[in-house]
Amino acid sequence: MAPIPPGPAPKSTGMPRLEGSALDLGAFRAHSRTELLAVLDSIPPPSAVRGRAPSSGHALVLDPSLSGPLGLVAEVKEFKEHGIDKIYHLLPDPLATDCTSIVYFIRPQLHLAEQVASQIRALEKSRGRGEPQRTYTLFFVPRRSMLCEKVLEDEGVYGLITVREFAQQLFVLEDDVLSLEEPHSFRECFLHQDRSVLHSLAAALSRLQALYGRSPIVRGKGECSQLVVRMMQQMTSAVDPEPAAAASYSSGSGAGGPAGSHSAISELILIDRDVDLVTPLCTELTYEGLIHTLFGISHGYVDLEPHMLGLDKNAGGGNKLVKRELNNNDPLYAQIRNLNFGELGPLLNRLARDVSSGYEERHQAQTVSQIRDYMKKLNKLQQEHKSLATHVALAEQIQQVTREEAFHKRLECEQEALGSGACSAEAEAVVEDLAASSESLPSLLRLICLLSVLSNGLKPKTLAHLQAELTHAYGFDRLALTWPALARLGLLKRNEGRSSWPTLKKALRLVVDNMPEHDLGEEPPDLAYVYAGYAPLSVRLMHAMLTMTPAAEEALKLLPGPSFAITQRREPNGSPRHPPPAAPLSCTLHPALSSAPTSANPAAAGASAASAAPAAAAAASVSPTDGSVTSLGATDGAAGAAGAAAAAPVALVCFVGGCTFAEIASLRWLGRNATPAREYVVLTTHIFSGDTMMEGLVAACENGLEKLD
Repeated sequence: MAPIPPGPAPKSTGMPRLEGSALDLGAFRAHSRTELLAVLDSIPPPSAVRGRAPSSGHALVLDPSLSGPLGLVAEVKEFKEHGIDKIYHLLPDPLATDCTSIVYFIRPQLHLAEQVASQIRALEKSRGRGEPQRTYTLFFVPRRSMLCEKVLEDEGVYGLITVREFAQQLFVLEDDVLSLEEPHSFRECFLHQDRSVLHSLAAALSRLQALYGRSPIVRGKGECSQLVVRMMQQMTSAVDPEPAAAASYSSGSGAGGPAGSHSAISELILIDRDVDLVTPLCTELTYEGLIHTLFGISHGYVDLEPHMLGLDKNAGGGNKLVKRELNNNDPLYAQIRNLNFGELGPLLNRLARDVSSGYEERHQAQTVSQIRDYMKKLNKLQQEHKSLATHVALAEQIQQVTREEAFHKRLECEQEALGSGACSAEAEAVVEDLAASSESLPSLLRLICLLSVLSNGLKPKTLAHLQAELTHAYGFDRLALTWPALARLGLLKRNEGRSSWPTLKKALRLVVDNMPEHDLGEEPPDLAYVYAGYAPLSVRLMHAMLTMTPAAEEALKLLPGPSFAITQRREPNGSPRHPPPAAPLSCTLHPALSSAPTSANPAAAGASAASAAPAAAAAASVSPTDGSVTSLGATDGAAGAAGAAAAAPVALVCFVGGCTFAEIASLRWLGRNATPAREYVVLTTHIFSGDTMMEGLVAACENGLEKLD
């Protein structure tokens, strides 16, 4: 197994710039880096072997799903500086290394524990043929798993391993986006009822509030959100013997924060993904959303075929793919990422003319001083030219898809269903045509589920017909277990009466029939531009919840899951108060927020505007090995108070089960344009597209009949 090649130069590490963050996420990332490097320093040095020189460092074996996220915490060179000699990906193959100290970083998953055990057995078996004795250290990220440790014990290798955990739950993706990078969280939470990721989310929220201060207001919608807040309260009280804040249930709207609160986070809003199932099922139309849907964006990178960028087919090396960084390090990408794709072509054309005009200025440079000034501009022009070439190439690839007749028919079908809240005969015909044209199964299931959710289920005859058509077209083995999974989630079901969608649509103005026109490069007049007329229910609902308007109250009653509003209080002088323990979340809910589950429809929110002065953070002492918070304290001072007064309040919006890039774009628009003024920062379990959500629900089963002669 060959080591992973060294990472790119520091300017292309994939770590986004954080200078404009509404929260001081630079300090958070520095904290995480310090903890990671301290963990590496705590590993005993490799032992010397008689007759052989000791290895210069450890062999680091990474779970492939952790390679990208850890690259957002520290650079490869920093790993090297702290004892790591070689870096490998964890694969089913045996590990070939001459290092005598092997360090594993893996997610707590059973199949990964089995791979670790297999590699260790192979290495120990080879020791009898002259290989040196090795030491093994295993870090579970973000926490240990008794089931995984039992697997190691059953495999007979547990006694050879030093088992620890590295409690890094959150990774900074952008200056307004934090993610747990748990790609299967939707399926685990809502289909399998595995709530492990909720513990990680609660720990992450507890840590953020330790660093930035307690959020005076906590609002939420959904069962999982409720559990997260309960665990967050328990964790906070466990590490803070003299709690500086206490949770109590507001009897008012909770629109204002308590006096004397110095938290950098003014409001914390949590929304379950299954509250808003409509938004991820719609086709994203922002540039970033389409890139993610067609090519996939992982940890700020996209992998592309060399020919897509006009490169030689060998440009990607042995991997055959070329990595391109996609984050705010690229000023052009930061400018165009949130645009509706329909605006992108004319804007790129205008930018190309600007770059060309910049190059033409060289002809006007006659004197030495003019040439010097031009040379100063040249480097920036060349960077803009390179970035522009990349995005023009990407736009051409996307346009090949968006120009197809099938794409337009699908969009028309989606928009008609969003407007009417029903599944028409024309929509059924579109589904059949897509199945006949070999549309990918996840994409087709996404459309069928959208029709079902909007109309509160399909007619029995229609449902049976579509299931038969798809089973015939895509095979029984791919759909036998998929149909029950979609039914358990409420994504695909028989009609259960009148749909609540028309009421929700009217209450929250979810569909904007006639989007006002705006000039190229100007701000769209409504956030519905991200779906060409549909405003994400999650974002509309979250915005309405800030002031608890009658529309929000009506919408909350129609959506599934409990609702809650909690106030975390401080004394006016900022000193700790000592109230009785907080009541469980199932008690004394805000009367305006009480609701009964009805239908599987939208609600969630989250992302932020990207330019505000960093607010004062709370002082915290964190253990370098496990990330546990050992002390809390609010930062006071005139400077902090002045900064808080000048900047808009920061709302931390937490998606439990994942969010889309289009929702993030909507929240960025909201932060720039809406009232009440807020800076929005997103915290999500992961970022997905509708297709990747459906891919996680397609469960293939083995056809035993094929084994029969």
